[in-house]
Amino acid sequence: MRGKEMSRQRKCARSCASSPNRAPPARPLIARLDVRHQGTVRTAEGAGIGDTEERIHALYPGRVEVQPQKYVSGHYLIVTPEAPVDSQYRMIFETDGRRVTSYRTGRLPEVRWVEGCS
Repeated sequence: MRGKEMSRQRKCARSCASSPNRAPPARPLIARLDVRHQGTVRTAEGAGIGDTEERIHALYPGRVEVQPQKYVSGHYLIVTPEAPVDSQYRMIFETDGRRVTSYRTGRLPEVRWVEGCS
């Protein structure tokens, strides 16, 4: 494992387990959830793997930021929550340019890490 990956994993583990403003929780917190295989797992709005980019835009109107993927052709469709209380969270759908191939949800900054945090 490369040093940069080890550093990111340690940072994620620390971030998942504690907050700078309070004592560590009795149990680790989940900072991020990744969905990588097609199945029955869907968002509350009904989005899932296999959906088109157009469907994601329709389900989350005005809240989708499109960015190019880092390593392959396709896009990141980054959904910002409506509620101000959720401003530190995002949903990120990865696409092949047409359809969702995977997605993740969680808090910032962990949800933005392309390589994940495991």
